[in-house]
Amino acid sequence: MKKVTATLFVLYASLGLAQEVKKDSTTPSKEIQEITIEGRKKLVEKKVDRIVFNVENSVKATGGDALDALKATPNVQVRNENISITGKNSIQIMVNDKIIQLGGAELANYLKSIASENIQKIEVITTPPSKYDAEGNGGLINIVLKKPKYDNWNTTLRSSYRQGMVASFRNGANFSYRKNKFSVLADLGYNFGNSLYQNDIHFWYPKEYWVNWLEDKDANSSWSPLLNLNYDLTDKSTIGVQYSGTFYKDNQKQSAQNKAYSYDNSDLTKYYSTNGEEYGNIGVKSLNINFLHNFGEKGAKLTADADYFGYRKENNADLMTAFHNYTLGTAPQVATDNYASQKINNYSLKTDVVLPVSWGNLSFGAKIAQTQTDNIAQTEFRDENHTLNFDYKDHFLYTENTQAVYADWTKSFGEKWSVKAGLRGENTQSKGVSVVENKTHKREFFKLFPTIFAQYKASENHNWSLTMNRRIMRPQFFSLNPGRLYMNPKSYVVGNPFLQPSYSTGVFLGYSYKNWLNIEAQYIRHQDHRSQITYHNPDKDEAVMKWENYSNGSEWALSFNINKNILPWWEISANGWVNYTHFQSYIALYPDDLIGWSSYQSLNNALMLNKAKTLQANVSYQYVLPWDNGTAKGSGASSLDFGIKYLMFDKKLTLALNVNDVLKTNIMTYSTRYKTQGISDSYRQYYDSRFVRLSLSYKFGNSKISVQQRQGGNAEEKGRSN
Repeated sequence: MKKVTATLFVLYASLGLAQEVKKDSTTPSKEIQEITIEGRKKLVEKKVDRIVFNVENSVKATGGDALDALKATPNVQVRNENISITGKNSIQIMVNDKIIQLGGAELANYLKSIASENIQKIEVITTPPSKYDAEGNGGLINIVLKKPKYDNWNTTLRSSYRQGMVASFRNGANFSYRKNKFSVLADLGYNFGNSLYQNDIHFWYPKEYWVNWLEDKDANSSWSPLLNLNYDLTDKSTIGVQYSGTFYKDNQKQSAQNKAYSYDNSDLTKYYSTNGEEYGNIGVKSLNINFLHNFGEKGAKLTADADYFGYRKENNADLMTAFHNYTLGTAPQVATDNYASQKINNYSLKTDVVLPVSWGNLSFGAKIAQTQTDNIAQTEFRDENHTLNFDYKDHFLYTENTQAVYADWTKSFGEKWSVKAGLRGENTQSKGVSVVENKTHKREFFKLFPTIFAQYKASENHNWSLTMNRRIMRPQFFSLNPGRLYMNPKSYVVGNPFLQPSYSTGVFLGYSYKNWLNIEAQYIRHQDHRSQITYHNPDKDEAVMKWENYSNGSEWALSFNINKNILPWWEISANGWVNYTHFQSYIALYPDDLIGWSSYQSLNNALMLNKAKTLQANVSYQYVLPWDNGTAKGSGASSLDFGIKYLMFDKKLTLALNVNDVLKTNIMTYSTRYKTQGISDSYRQYYDSRFVRLSLSYKFGNSKISVQQRQGGNAEEKGRSN
């Protein structure tokens, strides 16, 4: 603690001395110029290192949640609740500059707890500077919550109803107050309803052909409190505290049917059916304490953040599987009782400094973080007489410590050239302990992550940029857990404590024309790419899904983004990409050369239907072409969406209607390519993407008396749990 205090003192002192330099001896460096669409605040803005989507101006996102807002964001693709930046993968999600330490379904559930009405904008950062954690090769998505105005208080009530194959409701209230030195923001959301997932699976084994059908119906509810307090200690110093949480209950009904047919006569030889329920409780808590001090008028400032992130998940599943063997004439039943719990605690301290100097603009900082996870998995199999036939238990403890320092330097050379260079160093120590098996896995490594950005303004209408960076993709915490999670007696999911981080080195060449057309070409070299791989045992009808590092390779991509007003009342946002990949597999399961390609396009139309701009409409279309990534290939999918929003009573009352996936064409179909095992498979997944949503919100208050959201600094670890 003494070292941290001393470091902060030295940083504070150096900044203070910087203010003593004579005005004529310091020439502040120009910031790298940003490209902003002029006029009224646009739905989409292009800045130097990011695309900004102003959610509060979006019709499509109205009445929804953060996941819905991401679906409407240019350059962001959301398919079956998996989020990516077009042409990239392994992204990280941030809320107010704090990376969310969740992944998979838990990340999706957390994003669903954030009302779109609370979101000011979404920043799509394709090439993050050294200030941010080096985690993720696909860039960052930063969800920025709204900041109320000075001398203002207001309250907003909101409610929405969604109907697809199943129904769900969202309700909430928001209050903000800002007067003199004090500000407060409070929000409470309550959501309940149902969700649906379906998967049609086919396996072709050497001797049999299997047809599998899986359906999960969720009845869930959640409430999400948020409290933000800020106090101005002086004209230059502010201290703040922010707490947010999500508490989620889930009752999932599972139904699975597995049928095996003989190749000889196409007769049904086996039939497995699994039915049951799974009960889950999830709690997510985040606490941030922050400090900001501004030094003078030249932009020098010091920020410090202390963060805590807590995650609790507990699941109980009671499943019954009936095994019908028509060849033997038997039909035994097996009951599967699953219990799983996961606890994550993350603590971090972070400080950042911005310091204008005579030779440019300098920023630097440091961060330390510790993450502790505790995982328990237990499974019991019992026959129809309740006799215990199998008992499995695993207890896995994992601790990870990370220390990081970084520095960024920005400089403009005349009116045409700007350069930004940064270097980040991260030191990591980890320890995993399998308590039941009495095994320990340790790892320690130090890596450097450089970032270089150069911009050339050829003329008023033409801008060029070149970026190079190196990134790391650490394994998500659940993927390191060697404990087994059984779905039925014949299949389970297991982690891998020997899983290695993946690395990527990228080069990006960008071009901008008249602020409305942006094109980027990229090359990325990947090392130790990883995925969840399915191992089949046809003789025993078994399937094991395990996380593995499996390949090295390269990726080439070309992307574009267009944001333009066609008419005063008609704005379009179009984006798309095409990429080609060539990986070399180093495991026997896959072919040696994994060659693939993919492409995606979207078009969004924002329409103002009256002069007062109180009646707004949105029409959007997204299309994914048939794709191939070397290990799997899939068919195309698309989504046609409509929305209309009406502002009434001096824009205090908002009524919105959205129709998503009108043609019900957003269905993922794909098959896996194996070199060994003598099998093939296909999957057809559907997430109830066609729905109608009706939403209503009403705001009232005193426009002359509102609360800044803290853009805090928790760690990349939020993107790695499940």
